[in-house]
Amino acid sequence: LSEGVNANGTGGALNLAFVTSSAPASAANALLQNTPNPVRDVTTIRFILANAGPATLTLRDAAGRVLSTQKLEATAGLNRVELTNITATGVIIYTLTAEAFSATKKMVVVVMK
Repeated sequence: LSEGVNANGTGGALNLAFVTSSAPASAANALLQNTPNPVRDVTTIRFILANAGPATLTLRDAAGRVLSTQKLEATAGLNRVELTNITATGVIIYTLTAEAFSATKKMVVVVMK
């Protein structure tokens, strides 16, 4: 027998109702900060996409000149791109575009001496 107690201390039947359906998880697009940052040799850029499909990752210098463009075939969920041999130093801007989504972040590339 299940019993509950209300605020004034009197007992009564305890009625429980369980909901077995759940709302679908909503995936959101996101561009994450590269790691490590600052960059010496290698860095990883991670991003999350709600839907699989083509994506473009563009790197620009602080003056806005395009350093590189990578065409990617991204999956739904978490994606990773490893960058090596970045030819510029200083502040580098990276932009991810996929369908109607576009996001930009900055990284710092330093030269090891």
